[in-house]
Amino acid sequence: RAGVDDDVRVRVFWDADNLRARLGDEATTLARVVRAASAFGRVDGDVAAFGNGTTLGRTSFDGVGGVDVRVCGDEEDDADVALAEALMEWARREAGGEGEGDVVFTTKRRRVKDGVSEEEEARAVKMAGRWAERARGGREALPKRTYARDETVESIIRGRSRVAVVVTSDNDLKLAMDYACCHGVAVVVLGNLSPNATGGKS
Repeated sequence: RAGVDDDVRVRVFWDADNLRARLGDEATTLARVVRAASAFGRVDGDVAAFGNGTTLGRTSFDGVGGVDVRVCGDEEDDADVALAEALMEWARREAGGEGEGDVVFTTKRRRVKDGVSEEEEARAVKMAGRWAERARGGREALPKRTYARDETVESIIRGRSRVAVVVTSDNDLKLAMDYACCHGVAVVVLGNLSPNATGGKS
């Protein structure tokens, strides 16, 4: 943690349905996630781990500190929806409560299951595209400079004071991550739980 800026606040959102800790390896996996997140600043609060009842029934965080396990129903995308809503709410709150609070997160699978109309699907796709474009524009407006090879963290944060580390390899969460970016959050994706895992950036 040498050189890490503790003024940068980090929250961790773990998609435990998508990347599940092996039974018996929960504490080690959690420590690995926290260590990766700590590279970007001071980790605030417990790691929020989202999973449905079936997935979390195949692992156990009993007796493991530093994790807030949130059981999110039993449907396939319940955890995705809960994580996305928590991430967007945190980003909006950290921005002083400003921003659009009427964004309804859903997934393609959920919309197919619910039998939404073509018009509703088109609106959902358009909304996702709008937030992606806004996030892209926000990143382009950030301060630009040439970073040395040992300044990877700085090249990701680029002057922002809040970082969301999202532990997932699921593209369904992109809308929520774009929304967070539009509210001044640097989003880092930890795409696997291997000991040598590195994060992507947004």
